[in-house]
Amino acid sequence: MKLLTVKLTSRLLMRRLLILLFLSGLLPAAGCQPMIQGKVIAGDVNFIALVDADDSRLEQPGLSDVNISFTSDPDSLGRKDLGSVVSDGTGGFTFTVNLPAAGLAKYELAALARHPGYMPTRGKFILPGDEKRLLIYMKPGKDNYTEPENLEDEYRRFR
Repeated sequence: MKLLTVKLTSRLLMRRLLILLFLSGLLPAAGCQPMIQGKVIAGDVNFIALVDADDSRLEQPGLSDVNISFTSDPDSLGRKDLGSVVSDGTGGFTFTVNLPAAGLAKYELAALARHPGYMPTRGKFILPGDEKRLLIYMKPGKDNYTEPENLEDEYRRFR
């Protein structure tokens, strides 16, 4: 009976804690998924960086119709393609991240930006909060990108 009381008490405490976190805004509401917002800009270099939402570079003219694909855990066997988004007429984009507890857990992500007439740009970053933006610079040039080896497929082939 005492063990049952302890389990019930801990469940009740956990429920109360979750309610408090939800009400305080620390726990995202059900169905609320974190988003990656950013901008693609043509430049003299290729790079991807997280910047503050008020970074002045985000005000520069953007590059439209850039395909940006996202992957979680890019260097692991369990990497997962999350999908892609195309930048709008101003170079801006918003991508909804569909990962378990993405608003609470830290995920390493990779982004790959591709556009005809520009070199592909790839970079890794930690899933940002609302106060950060993904800034992508793309250098004009040839798109010679090849996908990295899928280690799981290689394992199956040589098994």
